[in-house]
Amino acid sequence: MNKRTRLLVLLAVIALCFVFLWPSISWYGRTPKEVQQLALGSTENIKNYAELKAAEDVRTIKKLDLSSTITEDYSWLKKDVSKRYKALDKKVPADLTWKDVLSAYDSELDFMTVFQTRYREEILKAKRYYENSVKLGLDLSGGMNIIVKADLDAALASMGDAVASENAGDFKKRSYGKRY
Repeated sequence: MNKRTRLLVLLAVIALCFVFLWPSISWYGRTPKEVQQLALGSTENIKNYAELKAAEDVRTIKKLDLSSTITEDYSWLKKDVSKRYKALDKKVPADLTWKDVLSAYDSELDFMTVFQTRYREEILKAKRYYENSVKLGLDLSGGMNIIVKADLDAALASMGDAVASENAGDFKKRSYGKRY
C-alpha cells in the first residue's frame, strides 16, 4: 500500500470516529447544563417548559413596539414567516416588523405554537445527543464517595450483658479507631 492510500484510509477512519463521537461531543461539550437537566427529564416536563417559555416570549413581544424590526434573537422566525406569507400568496416585506410577523399568523395561539415547537425541538435534540452519546463511568463523571460509620451504642445495646460497663469504653475505642 502506498503512502497516499494509507493517508486516505487514516483520514477515513478519523472521519468515521468523528461521526460516531459527534453526539458525545455535542452532549458533553456544546449542550448547556440547564438544557442537559431539561433533556434528562420527562417529555411532560419538556412540554411544560416549552409552554412556559413560549408564553413568556409572546408576552415580551406583545410589549414591544410593533413597528420595530425583529431582532437577531428572533432571526429564526423569518423562515417560518416567509413560508406563511408564501402560503397566503403575499409578498414578504424586505424589513420584517413585528406587525408583519404577527399578521402572518391566524391567532396568538398559532404564534405561540411556533415558539413551543422551537423550545421543544432544542431540548429533544439534546435528548437525542444524550441517548446516542458514550456514557461516562463513575471515574470520569465525578465518581462517588461513601462514608460508613457504625452505630456503636446500638451495637453495645444489642450485645446486652455480654460487655461489662467498664469494657464498653474499650470496645468503643477499639471499634471506632478501625478503618475499613
